[in-house]
Amino acid sequence: MLRAIAILALVGAIPAAGASPPITKPSPPVMPPCDAAEFQERAREHLALGMYAAALAKFETAVRCNANPATIADAATAACMLFRVTKSPVIHDKARRYIEHLPPAKQGHIYLRCISPLFDPIVD
Repeated sequence: MLRAIAILALVGAIPAAGASPPITKPSPPVMPPCDAAEFQERAREHLALGMYAAALAKFETAVRCNANPATIADAATAACMLFRVTKSPVIHDKARRYIEHLPPAKQGHIYLRCISPLFDPIVD
């Protein structure tokens, strides 16, 4: 009896001639864990060398890994520094958005780093 059940299970698992096999949904790829500290360390190195665009890119990756106030403040600082060099409105908006996501007590501190006649995230 057990043998008959096993054979029926096997026969049921084999598609009939001409039938398509069942379509299964592929599993999503397994992403490696995100190490925000490593991205922050590299970003700070870039920032110290004046490589503001590279620093901002690394800080943005760190924010995606771990959006804590310290990481957001670092991203805002890098965006401010990059804006002061490029005067790009896109970077201006990024810096302002990062500053707005900080607690009010930290906003003023970051704003002081960003002082420039062309940059006023509060008034714009």
